[in-house]
Amino acid sequence: MKYRTTTNVICLFTWAALVLAPAAGFAADTHVDGFGRLISAKGRGKYFLTHRGPGTDVVYIRTTADRFPVIWETQPVPAQVGGRVVFAWDTVMSGLYHRSGTFLDREGKILVDLSINNKVVMTFPIAVKGDTRTVVGNPDDPKRLEMFFDYLGPDAVGNLNGITYFSVPAAMVVPGKPVKLKIQPKPADRRAFYGVGCTAGTWAFAAKVTANPVETTMTPELAELGRKAPAFTPTNAPAAPVPVAAAAAIQDPEKRVHVAIISGLTADAEDAALVVGAVKQAAGLFRETWRYPADHVRVLADKASQVPGKSADSSRETIAALFHDLQGTLKPEDALLLMLFGNANKVDDRVMFNIRGPDMGPDDFGALLDSLPCRLVVVCVFTPVSGAFVKPLGMRGRVVIVSCGEDQIYRTAFAGPFLKALASPAADKDGNGRVSLLEAFNSANQDVGALYSKTGYMRTEQALLDDSGDGAGSTAPGPLGPNGSLAARVFLKSSR
Repeated sequence: MKYRTTTNVICLFTWAALVLAPAAGFAADTHVDGFGRLISAKGRGKYFLTHRGPGTDVVYIRTTADRFPVIWETQPVPAQVGGRVVFAWDTVMSGLYHRSGTFLDREGKILVDLSINNKVVMTFPIAVKGDTRTVVGNPDDPKRLEMFFDYLGPDAVGNLNGITYFSVPAAMVVPGKPVKLKIQPKPADRRAFYGVGCTAGTWAFAAKVTANPVETTMTPELAELGRKAPAFTPTNAPAAPVPVAAAAAIQDPEKRVHVAIISGLTADAEDAALVVGAVKQAAGLFRETWRYPADHVRVLADKASQVPGKSADSSRETIAALFHDLQGTLKPEDALLLMLFGNANKVDDRVMFNIRGPDMGPDDFGALLDSLPCRLVVVCVFTPVSGAFVKPLGMRGRVVIVSCGEDQIYRTAFAGPFLKALASPAADKDGNGRVSLLEAFNSANQDVGALYSKTGYMRTEQALLDDSGDGAGSTAPGPLGPNGSLAARVFLKSSR
């Protein structure tokens, strides 16, 4: 499943059992793994990473569409229970944003209902930034329900990561039995993401429960018990959002980035010469200019092309073999840059990248990319009709750059200026000593426009960049979005 920011999604990551080191404030309680068995979910598939590594299995719910709930069981509660019971799960969520891209205040929060054994007992908000605490009942009442999200930090694409602790009185559980939990978002027209999962490993948290805002809610079940929720009085204000360009998405790119350069068939001899020149330019940039490790730069090219340093001929079989090798090589903290050069065309409304033997479409490449464990993927398609790759390949945590729209059937000029801009000090518009993908894209876009103006031809190509997963891309992306915020933090060369 590829998350697109036009819909809100709640996901449940089904991973191995969680071994807990009790958080401060929950140290004396009985701790239970928050996931044991999935009961039902409308959607299921792979998703991108939490801070713990790649997700292996995902179930999710859409808040602006069907709103089907996710229902699951925890691990069994221990036979001996006293005081309170705390269920814990690994959590990843996006910031809370309006579709316009503006940061929302508390009045615009997205709310999620949490049920225990088919009864709604709590309504909690998706966190905007940092730690979040939600209490049902008096915070000092031993019968209260309490949820605490312990924020650990952002991932490479800005999602909030941490652990959620859900604390209930022992009287609400049956010793030796699991608890059935259900999450369902209330109707909302917002872009946000909330994921829940179980992760193997030992955690060590310092949750400052008393130093965080308290949100209180009331349900009929709790009202029957005569409890009264206090008014909301935050003890500290939520932190302001961190600017998207504050930190690079990849540390030590020469060590972490793997490059796959693939060229296929071409339309004619002139086109072949241009493609070979672009492939040589790309390979030379990473191998010679930036001195990437030799095994980090792979070049697949048609067997008839004169490409020096070719790793293998390009075919469906060799491309699949390359990705199989990358699956075992890449680590979560690594990144992949995939570049496609050559020709593509439409066949019965399907766009195909032309290679010797069976061609490959965007969905074929999407399946290969989804199999990789790395956090960040950058895809550059320098072919005609390349705009058709944006929607199938676009997703959060991925940058997709294409030379033109899907109706442009002619040779494109974008690849050369883009590769040149990556290493050009003139493209470094913010003066930080290195060129981001966003800066290279915008610089190349200007150069292509100048080229058409100089030759007097009408401009037939318009490059697109998508890093929000909106499936459309932008011709003029920027660091504040809606597209461009991730690309602004992706550098393929260190500043040193």
